[in-house]
Amino acid sequence: MKYMKAYNEVISLGYNCEISFRIRDYYGKLCSWPFSWSYILDRDVFLEALDNLDEIFQGEVYVCRDPRVNSMIECGKYHICFHPRGEYVAADGSIPEETLEAAISELRNRVAHLVDKFKRALKDPAKNYVFFIGLTDNGKSDDEEFIIKLENKLNQLCPAQNYIVVAVVPQKRYREELSLLNSEHVKIRVIKDFGKQKCNDISTDARGWGKIFYEFLGRERIHSYYKNLAKHRLKRVIAAVKKRAARLVIGNRS
Repeated sequence: MKYMKAYNEVISLGYNCEISFRIRDYYGKLCSWPFSWSYILDRDVFLEALDNLDEIFQGEVYVCRDPRVNSMIECGKYHICFHPRGEYVAADGSIPEETLEAAISELRNRVAHLVDKFKRALKDPAKNYVFFIGLTDNGKSDDEEFIIKLENKLNQLCPAQNYIVVAVVPQKRYREELSLLNSEHVKIRVIKDFGKQKCNDISTDARGWGKIFYEFLGRERIHSYYKNLAKHRLKRVIAAVKKRAARLVIGNRS
């Protein structure tokens, strides 16, 4: 299957929210899937989750204490973290004990719905899919082994093999050996680096992501992609200035 410039579904497989933010920048909106807004703490266990999708977030869950994430609830079995709805999160970013049960209940239902949607979609031979996944060091297997295993899992999930997976690698992780994995279904692409974990709604390599989307999704929305990125960056700057001003006012009063 030759890859096309248009796909019926564009799906993020993590490792965190950054890829979903970039897809949303490109299209101006985002169709949510199970891993769109999740944090994958262990990519090797994530592969196991792809074999047992119905079990994700349905067993033991708890507030994640990993320093890499903030205000997320973790699936104990597969170490995938999900954001609760905003009304369950306190102003300081914590998840209060009194809202935790409701947050978990809502998340169980939401994840189950997205998993069912994911499974049904990938069995449709009439559609083409492009998956994006970011490669980090959150696992024990090396990148080559992980990508090979991921391709095998996706072959099972997509019986018609009507997909490609674009593995996005930061420059510091890239090795020439990875290019040997480029195939009919796997495409290795490089960016300078991923964004900082606590502010990955903006990009450290807008141009790198733009080149990837130009190649795989087409050029029609590239202008709006850069425009949306600039708007998000401006919003973050304005918010930071407001917080700084508020701290100064409080300091002067005291």
